Amino acid sequence: MFAKFSVKKPFTVLVAVILILVLGYVSVGKMTPDLLPEMSFPYIVLFTTYPGASPEEVEATVTKPLEQAMSALDHMKTVQSTSSESVSTVYLTFEDGTDVDLASIDVQKAIGMLTASWDETIGTPVMLELSSDLIPVTVAAVNCKGMDQLELSAFVRDTLLPKLEGVSGVASVSTSGLIVREVEIELDDAKIEALNEKLYDAIDREFEEATAELNDARDKVNEGQAQIDENREKLEEGQNALNAGRNQANHRFNEAQNQLDQANEQVTALLKELTQNRDTLTEQLETARSTRTQLNTLKYTIRTLEAGKALLDQSIAAIENDPSLSDEQKQTYIDAIRSTPRSRTTLTAWTRSLPNTGFRATRSTKRSISSPRRSRRWKRG
Repeated sequence: MFAKFSVKKPFTVLVAVILILVLGYVSVGKMTPDLLPEMSFPYIVLFTTYPGASPEEVEATVTKPLEQAMSALDHMKTVQSTSSESVSTVYLTFEDGTDVDLASIDVQKAIGMLTASWDETIGTPVMLELSSDLIPVTVAAVNCKGMDQLELSAFVRDTLLPKLEGVSGVASVSTSGLIVREVEIELDDAKIEALNEKLYDAIDREFEEATAELNDARDKVNEGQAQIDENREKLEEGQNALNAGRNQANHRFNEAQNQLDQANEQVTALLKELTQNRDTLTEQLETARSTRTQLNTLKYTIRTLEAGKALLDQSIAAIENDPSLSDEQKQTYIDAIRSTPRSRTTLTAWTRSLPNTGFRATRSTKRSISSPRRSRRWKRG
């Protein structure tokens, strides 16, 4: 069919051949040879440390949670793991064509969410992407005339290796087969035994001296403990005596307080009684002063009555000694004086009101005493 098409349209086939030749020539000119081209493998390895943990504990605490978290990622093909003492290794395999860089970002997010709940002793998982960069680019052997193996190893380790690591673009340089000089020391058992005996003897002497010092110190400690116990007993006795004295003092203080309260009550009652007595004496004093005033008034009234009686006696004596009057007239006048109604009434009223109205009675008495004169004058007129 292609032959028929070529025969029918030779010009089209010629143009296609020319284009293929041109593209091939251009591609061959731009292609650069690379011994190890950059390749990306869909693999990621996670290393996690858990110091001091057994394989079972590493698997339960680290490996299984990582497997569960990684299994939920997109484009995940298989998850394999290995749990050993203190180390957990998880191998992640993605589907072909998966961008490992984007997948590593998802892995980092899942690890961040998972490690937030882990113990502080668990290390952060280290992620390793498998690529062609991990394959050694050059493997070389080193040999030098005039150097033995020790000198050559020292030359490679001290001179050649630092220079290669300083080359631009070199990530790391590793060596193998280098010889390290070691010194092996063999000890004489007989001399060791003799030295051990000397050491044992010295240790025994030191131990005996230390034991003696320890015994002396123990005896001193026992003596000190005995003194402490004795002092503690004395202190307890003193404390008990102090408590007893305090209780007794409190009892006496309470008794004294009660007595003082009773004395205060008695003093208060006595003060109240004295106050009442003072009020009573004050009233009695006022009564006595009033009585003394009345007595003075009574004395004055008595003196006034005596003076009035003296006047009456003088009047009666004057009547009796008046020669111009007859005996009948004298008796009439005397009876008139003695039986004057006004004088008797006044005298009786004065006598009844004597305790309270002494001055009034005195005035009435004076009027009664003076009334005979008026009566006498009237008679004479």
